[in-house]
Amino acid sequence: QCDNCNANRSPSAYLLDPDRDQYANNTDHEMTVLRIESTSGTELGMLSFFAVHGTSLNNTNELVSGDNKGYASYLFEKLKNPPGTLPGTGAFVAAFGQSNLGDVSPNTKGASCPDGTPCDFYNSTCGNPPRNQGCIATGPGVDQYDSMRIIGQMQQEAAMDLYNTATDVLTNEGVDYRYQYFDMQQINVSAEYTSTGQPGQTCVAAIGYSFAAGTTDGPGAFDFHQ
Repeated sequence: QCDNCNANRSPSAYLLDPDRDQYANNTDHEMTVLRIESTSGTELGMLSFFAVHGTSLNNTNELVSGDNKGYASYLFEKLKNPPGTLPGTGAFVAAFGQSNLGDVSPNTKGASCPDGTPCDFYNSTCGNPPRNQGCIATGPGVDQYDSMRIIGQMQQEAAMDLYNTATDVLTNEGVDYRYQYFDMQQINVSAEYTSTGQPGQTCVAAIGYSFAAGTTDGPGAFDFHQ
């Protein structure tokens, strides 16, 4: 597990989930690690899956960065490759991938307004009139770069524990995949889900309100409310 490594950025929406009592937390704390070795036992790399967005750095950052996932990879490879190996050039490759991250933020202090007060719980807005631009999540560090370092290191340490204690051996399993194409146009929508109160149909794809609003990890430029 990687506890305190992520936070739900829409807790009010999660409270509407009828199945929430089945889970101990409103985000997934489980991590999965695949340790990769050659047939002779040489360590080749690892693949980690954990649910957190690479958005410790918000949309004010102007530097190229792999964010918390990239930092976790950097730390892991630094420990597994010979001293002095330049980042990304070592034989051992550590990959930190995504799992069911959905609406999961690395900014574990949560969202607040510029004056330090909490954002509106349901709409993620600040001020009067309410606007979403000032509602920004932070933490756990003193700034976004410190937060990136902390969340990245926490993932690396959790992954290393799993890597060092891995016991289940996968042999001759192969690589499999699943995918499905689904046309989301012209789907019938019942009246209870439309703004008109009448049955409707979906249409050609367009950027929706939620996309324009952005998130508490980086609010949109327009005043769209959740």
